[in-house]
Amino acid sequence: MTISGPKVRDYTDKKRRLTVEVATGTAFELLASMFVFTLGRDEAEEYEVGPEWFERVQSQASPELLAGLEQVGRGDLWLGLIDQAYRAPEPRRVEDFLEYLAGVDPREVRRAMVMMQVHRTEADKGTVERAADGDPEALAALAAMCDPECRAGLESLVSRPPAESLAKLVEVLRRFDAEVFHGGEDTAAALARDAEEKRALAATLPAERLVETATNGVTFKLQPEVSGVVLVPSAVVRPWVAITESGSLRIFVYPVPAEMLSADPDAPSPWMVSFYKALADERRLRILSMLAAGPASLGEVAERMGLAKSTVIHHMRALRSAGLVLITVGDEKEYSLRRRAIPEAGRLLQAYLSEPSVGTRADAERNQQ
Repeated sequence: MTISGPKVRDYTDKKRRLTVEVATGTAFELLASMFVFTLGRDEAEEYEVGPEWFERVQSQASPELLAGLEQVGRGDLWLGLIDQAYRAPEPRRVEDFLEYLAGVDPREVRRAMVMMQVHRTEADKGTVERAADGDPEALAALAAMCDPECRAGLESLVSRPPAESLAKLVEVLRRFDAEVFHGGEDTAAALARDAEEKRALAATLPAERLVETATNGVTFKLQPEVSGVVLVPSAVVRPWVAITESGSLRIFVYPVPAEMLSADPDAPSPWMVSFYKALADERRLRILSMLAAGPASLGEVAERMGLAKSTVIHHMRALRSAGLVLITVGDEKEYSLRRRAIPEAGRLLQAYLSEPSVGTRADAERNQQ
């Protein structure tokens, strides 16, 4: 018997699934704040912290800090240190992270920052590594792929010996923390609460849906070169999602809901509250019932409900904030029911009711004394 073609036995793991970890620590928010601030006032307008936040930070920063930022670099390259923050020992407090960073191989840190400086180019990893080590040909090859701002950043990154550059980097981070960030005290508790909420969801929610929920709509499919996803909550990057990597992991620095930043420790999830508030209206429930039968345009919903379009827009806004409605943009916007939000809200409610509040725990501790 003649067999044509190769005989193949496929031993690849076809059932490999995406893994998701939720990581926290003020070191992440320190780096995210450096990233947003060094983008400059104009680009800060794209972030919810806005120009006012930029001007406040600039007013608090000393001339020495501002000069140091110019020497180290601006923008995306600060995200190159997110990987080091992830590798740092928990709980990843700023001071502990800076001590850890000071002990990392200076060439490793430089390679990460050069990679972020040129991430929009088609440079291969080997060229980046040689450029970071000071190879003139590799540096020239990267510079040829860059715009003038990128070239200037590259020149600044490699203008000093690696150890001296790392020492300057740590010094600038310490100054920024001392003068502006103050250990991240303003948002640390809120970011930790949001992380705990996402971990509660992770217990029962598929990984892809957890990523979509945390990032408010970013979908991620497992790729051969990726082993998992790390979710990092942030206040300063809102409403954007910043994506970087740590080896084979993809790190998503995602925006926490604005309400979470002012929530007290015993308060329920702001998203859960908006979800149930959205349902506490007969007309919204009727709209959801209509969308359960299939997608519909704004005009179709208004006609069938006998409501003005402005009224329907008001209800749709509430339903979208609650995560109950999806919009598909084409020739005409279509609204559809986001069915997965219903069990997600139920899981959050169950988690909230299953854990004692801070006040209840305090009472129990007093009774035991």
